[in-house]
Amino acid sequence: MLPPGRPPVKSRHTPILLSALFICSFFSACGAGLSGLATGPIGSFTLTLNPSSITVGPDFSGETSVAAIPANGFDDDVIVTISGLPSGVSVSPPAPYSLVPVGGMPLQFNETNAKDGTYTVTFTGKSRSLRSTATLLITVQSNVASSLPLDGIGDRTAYGLSSRFLPAH
Repeated sequence: MLPPGRPPVKSRHTPILLSALFICSFFSACGAGLSGLATGPIGSFTLTLNPSSITVGPDFSGETSVAAIPANGFDDDVIVTISGLPSGVSVSPPAPYSLVPVGGMPLQFNETNAKDGTYTVTFTGKSRSLRSTATLLITVQSNVASSLPLDGIGDRTAYGLSSRFLPAH
């Protein structure tokens, strides 16, 4: 305190000190502190496929489910794209996909005139600056039906069933 009758001493630094005190107290009162000025994305996610390998052929399709598993409070949508899908293999529904955390999306893969072999398909999920990838192995077997044994009358059979059409009764 100043003695009575004595005027306060004015300093040229007083306005700067008061401004700095106001700014610090403002950010502290808001709960952000000065560290609140540089916030980034919260949490992360991991892209998963279940199962991670499938087989497709002319008479059967393969299915998998893609999901974004959140971590540390992540709750944004994830956009998923697919690369490396072999020619002659299609996916339904077509990419890109928008996933919500935890919710999975079932996918069906069909083969039409693809070359036999095993292919690696990459799924890439992006949300803001975050990115995660998962791989799916697709095995194409276009000659599965022709490898079935012949029955006694020249038809291909599987598990004792003939490929002939039976008349309706």
